[in-house]
Amino acid sequence: MATAVKYLDNIPTQKWVADRKASLGGSEVAAALGRSEYTTPLRLWMIKKGLLEPMKGNAVTEFGHVFEPVMAEKFTKLTGLKTRNAPKTYAQTQYPYALIAGGISFFIYIALGYMFA
Repeated sequence: MATAVKYLDNIPTQKWVADRKASLGGSEVAAALGRSEYTTPLRLWMIKKGLLEPMKGNAVTEFGHVFEPVMAEKFTKLTGLKTRNAPKTYAQTQYPYALIAGGISFFIYIALGYMFA
């Protein structure tokens, strides 16, 4: 009997979509630098300008979202470092165009503050 895959209902908010269009996400840096095996700098630019639709996601990206908390928990068990989910949009005050849209999957607590993961 085949098993059905249920996709998560992760519909982004309008603010999140606007923030993503106005910023360069961590997963887009390789594309901007011409080092992505999934897209090109031109395609990324066209998506940011609204000339092309961004990827909607697939089973692989959905599994990635599902397993983020599992991987964070495993990381904590292996390293002893605590993590915290941070699903907000962050901006660097000195460089307002430097956004982290949609949040950081997990912060890692370290002795002197936070480290991004």
